[in-house]
Amino acid sequence: MSNRVALATVLAVVTAFFYAMSNVLELLEAEKVPDEYSMKPGLLVRLVRRPRWLLGLLSDFGGYLCHAAALKEIEAQGWSLNPGRYVGVAPGEQVSDEDFKEQLETLNEELETLNAQARDLEQTIARNVAEILEA
Repeated sequence: MSNRVALATVLAVVTAFFYAMSNVLELLEAEKVPDEYSMKPGLLVRLVRRPRWLLGLLSDFGGYLCHAAALKEIEAQGWSLNPGRYVGVAPGEQVSDEDFKEQLETLNEELETLNAQARDLEQTIARNVAEILEA
């Protein structure tokens, strides 16, 4: 995994933490406000006066910043974080169609050999189980 992908992943996790913390802090403070302020402009005035609610708002802002930074890192990776793009071919290295076809044929032959061995093992296991059950 490249350093940029690792950074984008860490930033995404930190973003989730900030958003979760902001939700909890803001909810805890909003629950303490009397119901008569519900859906009225006075509700916001009361909440802004509560330090823990403001800390939740600050946490939201931290989440936005981390989210933006994570998206910037993901954009730098061509909007792709899948591991497959980092395996096989080094950046700038070109693989011709003939080389690819040759590699694929070699891998396919190996797969066919392994499948034949698996079938042989399956038959051996089936015989052994049958012998055990007949005994």
